[in-house]
Amino acid sequence: MRVRAFLQKNKADLADKWLKMLTGQYSTDGSKFILGEKEQFANPMGFIYSEAIPQIFEAVVERQSTKTYDEPLRKIIQVRAVQDFTPSQALSFIFDLKLIITKSYKADNEIDFCEMIGVFQRIDAMAFSAFNIYCELKGRIWEIKANEVRRRNETMVTRLNEKYDQMNKKDK
Repeated sequence: MRVRAFLQKNKADLADKWLKMLTGQYSTDGSKFILGEKEQFANPMGFIYSEAIPQIFEAVVERQSTKTYDEPLRKIIQVRAVQDFTPSQALSFIFDLKLIITKSYKADNEIDFCEMIGVFQRIDAMAFSAFNIYCELKGRIWEIKANEVRRRNETMVTRLNEKYDQMNKKDK
């Protein structure tokens, strides 16, 4: 069976494996919670992951443009950018897809390297997009933190100046 036909036939199962591998980076309890509850307000992270992973997988399999998966990819990376992951940990789920596809396909078929390389190139392109998104988001986070430190310092200096002015008025 050709790679693309295999991926189309097994879309749901492969996307589910990918979701489980993604949530496997969390604690056992965290993973169970993420996979268990899919309601948007009770478990926003589980909702985002369970909605975005199949959309991204579909875009890769169907050879859709990068614009098709940018939004769901951004949602996942927004979650992971604020968590305590290194950049490689935050984005490793993308490369896990190669492992899932290879293991699943290899179990049933001889690997057609030319076609598999095409799939892997689309996954690599997604990884490049993910890296750009991650850097953009981390830059924004650091900008927010820097602005907060600046605001706190300005407030502290203003208060100290006011206190100093009051002390000078008392002395005169």
